[in-house]
Amino acid sequence: MTLLLWGLYPVLDQSYKAKKLPFIAWYSYDHQKSPLYEITYIYQIIANYFIAFTNQNVDAFISALLMYIAAQCELLCDHLKNLKFEEKNKGFVKFVRCVKHHQKILQFSENTNEFLSIMTFGQFMTSVISICMTLFQLTLVTPLTPEFYTLLCCQSAVFTQVFVYCWFGNEVILKSNEISYCAYESGFWINSSVQIRKVMVFFLMQCGRPIKLRAVNFFGLSLDTFTAILRNSWSYFALLRQINY
Repeated sequence: MTLLLWGLYPVLDQSYKAKKLPFIAWYSYDHQKSPLYEITYIYQIIANYFIAFTNQNVDAFISALLMYIAAQCELLCDHLKNLKFEEKNKGFVKFVRCVKHHQKILQFSENTNEFLSIMTFGQFMTSVISICMTLFQLTLVTPLTPEFYTLLCCQSAVFTQVFVYCWFGNEVILKSNEISYCAYESGFWINSSVQIRKVMVFFLMQCGRPIKLRAVNFFGLSLDTFTAILRNSWSYFALLRQINY
């Protein structure tokens, strides 16, 4: 919707008559001559849609990675809840499988965090600037005009993009935090030997720290970070508004 309004904006405000393009750009030819103007106009719309869809697919892929970690934590919780004491160390063998499963989850989360760390850091930094500047521009344009709706859709797009990262990152924290509780709720350790109970204690200590994915160790992917981004954006917006007036 944001790109659609951006593409139609020269038509809605009649600026296409002055050969104005949807996006400001420099070309090595005179794009104001027909049919170069029409070709360049269509090219800008297609190119920006391509960029938007690529960006959207990257966001969906990162969200899928985060949900995969959360789903694995939930599966591990289910296995731990159903652990029971069995003869011939069968229960302990199943518990060892759960421990190895947890180690693989931690390893996968580290690889995922290494992959998306710099990317999410850039996303959060640009989002703070985008939210701030869009809010500031909304105070300068006339309400209920095409430009106003365009900026409103742009604000919603940036807002949603940051929220998706933080929401699924927060789900990973919540699901991983339940692992230790599920292990404690299992009936496996009650009738086990002292040595097995000690192993369970070490496992509980390892699970006591929830899995947190971070952006270059500055921002954690959580709802707290989302509220912090909105708070900082509003502070910068208030500063700009105060300087402007």
